[in-house]
Amino acid sequence: MASIQPFMLDRLPVSWADVSDEAARACVDALERTRAQQIAAPPQPAAQTPPMTLTPQEIYLNSSDGYRSTAYHSDATFQFPRSILCPEGYSMYVSLSSLSMANTMLVVSPYTHSLLLNGNEYLIPDGNYSAASLVAALRGVVPATFSASYDATTLKATIASSAPFTIDGTALELLGMTPAVGVTSVTSDNTVNLRGVQAVYVLTSLPGDSIDMRAGGSGYSTLARVPLDAEPLKVLHYENTGGTAGVLVHDSSIMCLRVLLEDEMRRPLLCTLPWDACLSVKFVWMGRRALGTHPRPTSLAAAF
Repeated sequence: MASIQPFMLDRLPVSWADVSDEAARACVDALERTRAQQIAAPPQPAAQTPPMTLTPQEIYLNSSDGYRSTAYHSDATFQFPRSILCPEGYSMYVSLSSLSMANTMLVVSPYTHSLLLNGNEYLIPDGNYSAASLVAALRGVVPATFSASYDATTLKATIASSAPFTIDGTALELLGMTPAVGVTSVTSDNTVNLRGVQAVYVLTSLPGDSIDMRAGGSGYSTLARVPLDAEPLKVLHYENTGGTAGVLVHDSSIMCLRVLLEDEMRRPLLCTLPWDACLSVKFVWMGRRALGTHPRPTSLAAAF
């Protein structure tokens, strides 16, 4: 026997003593080739096709209709009149289709209005300012022993005093300054920062697969980042016609939903007027089957 083909492996002799060394080596070589072919090209399961095309569902939200724990509209919880169920083998892809909201956020706000001089707190009135008017407002709240000025050429502000002082507080974010101890003058490191909120991050309580690299995450899924390019008291209109901004939801049903609006620093938006939004729920065929669960028997003893 000169060689043994793979399909003849089940017809090998009972005892290796019945074959020659050459035939035995040929048999082993054929077996190794067969195993190598099986590893290189394992059998592929048949491709699954979705049994049906499901129509997306729309969820229309207005923050004034949700439960809010504060007067602001940055955190609202909605209870749906019926659950949205995901059929077996599908997953839900939730995206932000549209968002309309008024830009009521202020540059100087409870997040940025505190200035500490020698441990004493001075509050700048909340509002929107130019660089010059901000420094003028600052001069109106600090003691007369301090001076505040703004250089329109360098776009920097300076706070000075004849005696050494310490400076800290959230207002340093606007002034472009860093905390200092035992100084007689402090100037902006770069420029005065009056850009305000740059973007609105729309988050939901739905467990999803989005990645948000901002520090201090809440653990909620980020649906979209919406650039805030509307002027104060103007309305921001966002349309996501392609449905690309969203999350693949891990749950099989949606009964309620919490929506949070944050800025780029993960701070809740201090929006004082209601917003409108539309969420789209698409059903994506994944081919996964839910595992059936069966109650454990109370006893393993067979009944006769």
